[in-house]
Formats: sequence, C-alpha cells, structure tokens
Amino acid sequence: MPPENPFTKGNNYDHAPYSDLDKPLPTEGHFYELHPFKSDYELVTRYTDLTGFDLLETPSEHQSSRQLSLQAERIRRTWGLEATADNTIGRDVDDQELITRLDRSIGIILGLACGDALGRPVEFMSSSEIEAEHGTVTKFFGDGSHNQPAGTVTDDTNLALYLVANLLAHGEFNAARYAEQLVEWFESDPFDVGVTTISSITWLQNGVPASEAGHKTLESRGANNAAGNGSVMRCAPLAIAYPDDQQMLQEMSRKSSEITHADPRCTHGCAVLNLTLAAILNGSEEPLQVALTALSDDAPAELVERLERVPDEVSEDDLENSGFVLDTLETALYYGLTADSAEDAIVSAVNNGGDADTIGAVAGTIVGARFGAGWRLYRVDHKPDSTFPARWLNDLRMDIDSYEDYIIPDLLEAGQLTERGIKTGSKIARQSRKLARNSGRA
Repeated sequence: MPPENPFTKGNNYDHAPYSDLDKPLPTEGHFYELHPFKSDYELVTRYTDLTGFDLLETPSEHQSSRQLSLQAERIRRTWGLEATADNTIGRDVDDQELITRLDRSIGIILGLACGDALGRPVEFMSSSEIEAEHGTVTKFFGDGSHNQPAGTVTDDTNLALYLVANLLAHGEFNAARYAEQLVEWFESDPFDVGVTTISSITWLQNGVPASEAGHKTLESRGANNAAGNGSVMRCAPLAIAYPDDQQMLQEMSRKSSEITHADPRCTHGCAVLNLTLAAILNGSEEPLQVALTALSDDAPAELVERLERVPDEVSEDDLENSGFVLDTLETALYYGLTADSAEDAIVSAVNNGGDADTIGAVAGTIVGARFGAGWRLYRVDHKPDSTFPARWLNDLRMDIDSYEDYIIPDLLEAGQLTERGIKTGSKIARQSRKLARNSGRA
C-alpha cells in the first residue's frame, strides 16, 4: 500500500520532512518566489536564499555540484512546487505535472537506447518480413541483422553517448574534439556504420577539419546520397544541455551534424528534433509547432513543409521507414508525439520496419521526453516504477544506473552552470567518456 500522506490537501505547512533532514515546506509566498525558476541552479540557489539552508554541495568555480539537479528534484518533490497552481500545497496533480526536467532528460537517453536495441535485430527488414518472422517485436532478442546479443545498442546510442561525454568534458559542445571522438569510435571497428558517416570520417582521418568533412562528403556523394539520418540519431543530448536557448541549441545542432552530414535537411533536421525536445522539457503542449516557429529562416522549405503535416495531416499507413532524414523525422515525430505510452511509440516505430533501430531511437527520445523515465511517478504518485518496460531495462546492455544517478543530472546542469564559469567535475566527465567507449556498458 502507498505510504500514508501526512498532510491534508489544500493546506499550507510550516515544516515537512526534507530528505533525512527537517526542512521547511514553502508557504504561498515561497511558492510565488520560486515557481518561475525552471533552471535547477536558480531554484536551488533561491531556495537557500529564502530558507538560510546550504546547498548539499556548493558549486565552485571549476566544478559543478554533481548534486544540483538531484537537490532540485528533492525540493520539487518535498515542497510540491508542481502541485501549487491553485495556491495550495499538496493538491491532487496529474501525471505530467510530476515529470520534471531531470526525469524527462533521463527519459530521452533511455528512450533512445531502448528504441535502438529493440530495432537493431530487425534493421533493414520490411514490416511484412518482421511480422512473418517474429510477429510483433516487443522484446529484445539476439542475433538478427547484426548477430549481436539481446539488448545491444548500435551506433545510434554509441555516438549519442560520445556526445554526452563531449559536453561534460568541455562544458559545451566542442566540434573539433567530437570529430576526434568519431574517428576514435570508427577505428574501434563498430559493427554498424552508415555510408555517409564512413565517408566523412575518412575525410577527418585525412586531416580535413570538422567544419568541412561533411561538406566534402556532400560534394562527393551528391544531395541525393548524403541526406541520411546518421546525425539526427545522435543529436538529442544537445537538447538536455541547451534547453533554454533556442538560438544556441540550433547552432550547436547544426554544427554537430555538419561534421558528417552537411546537407541542410540534416543540419536543420537536427535542430528541429532538438527544439522539439527542448519544448517538451519546458512543458509545451505543442512542441513541434514551437520548434518549427523557432527554426531559422534559412531552413529548407522541403523540411518545414514535410514536418508541418505532423501529426494531423499524416496517415500512419503512409509513413516511410527509410534512412532518408525526412522520412525518419516524420515517422519518429508522428509516433513519438501521438502514442499513449513510450512502449507503444517505440514498438510501433520498430515494427514499421526499414531503418528500425534509428527510427525507434529517435521516436524513443521524444516519448522519453514526454513521459520521463518514470521514477518520480513511482515515488510520488505510486505509479509503475518506470516508463519503459522492465524487460527492456533489465536486458539493455548499458550502465543505466550511472547515467540516471549522475551523468544525466550533470549534463542537465552543465548548460545551466557553464555561463557562470562553473565546470562539470572531471571524474564524471572521465566516467562518461569511459562508458561511451564501451557502448554505455560498465
């Protein structure tokens, strides 16, 4: 049975348990002071101003708190800041109000990995072939397209985790270093690499700068053969690091893409996905519309017109499953924005066939942001303990605990702290780099 709630709904309280300490619950006045702060840094520091209590670990000039986002979660959970729209503490709330930015950020990474791992063994199969051979794919299994163990992720997750490591190591996106990481990853002989990515990495190996390699590939392969989904599949961590700065998020999204995929449909496609994720992190009910409105004026008309149709003017029967970036985005956004659960979106995207791992991964980032990882719903509202099925999380070949407990919290606060000259702890950055090199496994 759920623990008994010690508070009467609709009342304010002077004190309530806060973690293992006795901390004050806010009055209405506190709520009005704190509610505008979506930034964890601003919330926690304002909390200390109001209450006189210290941070769990004070950020320094050279190192983040490594606890900031977690402390903000505790404040929101104990104080019930999401639960005070009617000016009271402890009212009934809906599930969406209980999903905070940290939970959504963790969901982005877990959703990406789950969609990737579910789709990997059926990559390149048509939907009818999947149905004939496997029925409806709802659980991880081994062998398949790449003859790997169940729960193995591909380059989609691998390169996203390298991007996480890059952001934590530098406090911002470092394109030159990420290009070096791509070469390092490629030379480790991964089992799944896209042809456009191979071409661009070859240019990098030959000394072409990060800002030019993707353009060299575009020139040599042509626009009809260089607009794949190899950059949009890996770009989601940028939305976690830059959720509040649309201009910076677009710039970094395009810059990260052009290292391998310089076609404007790819560079701006990454921007659309990340702007959508950031809008979800900020509580928007129309995230794709927010993204398209914010998109820079030089975005390709083909991209904008294709995505403006999603979801209302798109029929599920007409969804494409190719590796063309516009096909991937349209299908992933459709499933990601319309599904009633994370599992439904990922299963539908994967069983649509084709480039199943990447479409599943991109759809997974969207539903991961929409529904979060699920742990707050479990702790606060006693819902199932995860947004994603236990059979997936148990079999996913990835160190989930490290990403949930400190890597993603640090990534989320990195964007909030860098402008203040506060850097992520080097230990966390080294651990994230080590995990990325091992496909997310400890």
